[in-house]
Amino acid sequence: MCILHSSNKTENLVAHLTAVIKNALLASPFAKDVFLIQGSGYGAVVITAARQSI
Repeated sequence: MCILHSSNKTENLVAHLTAVIKNALLASPFAKDVFLIQGSGYGAVVITAARQSI
């Protein structure tokens, strides 16, 4: 399954990523997930914020 979230606001992306992670953990806690983020610096910001909000 492919889920695409696009936004120029970090807060929106973090909210979507958090929801996806929470739903994935409920469905299958050992399944691999792949997240593609445009830039490595931006990706670090989004992933760090998502970890803090879970």
